Amino acid sequence: MKARRQRLPKDDRILLDAMLLTEERGSFSTLRAFIDRSGHHLKASTDSELAAEYDRLLVRAEEAFEYERLHGKGSLFNPDHPLNQRFMRIWLKLPPHYVEAIERERARKCQRMPGCGCSTASAKAAAGVS
Repeated sequence: MKARRQRLPKDDRILLDAMLLTEERGSFSTLRAFIDRSGHHLKASTDSELAAEYDRLLVRAEEAFEYERLHGKGSLFNPDHPLNQRFMRIWLKLPPHYVEAIERERARKCQRMPGCGCSTASAKAAAGVS
C-alpha cells in the first residue's frame, strides 16, 4: 500500500490560489467541486490567515451559487478572462445554456450602464454560434 504524503502548508496555499483563480474566471461549477472535494483541508488549516481567506471565499461562493441558481448556470462565467480564452481556443466549448446565461447577464449589465457597448461575441464564439 502506497504511503500517503503529508500535507504541507504550501499545498493549502496552492489549493486556495487555484480556487481563487476559478472564482476570478467565473467558473463556479468548478469552484463548487473544489470546495466539495478539498475544502475541508482549508477549513482545518493551521494557517489562520489562510483559513480566514477561505471563509471569505466561501461567503462569496455561496452568493455566486445562489446568483447562478436564479439567473442560469454559467451566468457569471467570464469568457473574456485570459485563461478562459486560452481554454476555449484549445478545447473548451461552452454548452448552449452557458452561452444563453452569459448573454442574459451581459444584457442585464448593459441595461444598467447606458452606452457600455459590450458584445456577446466571445460567448457566441465559444459556443460556435455566429
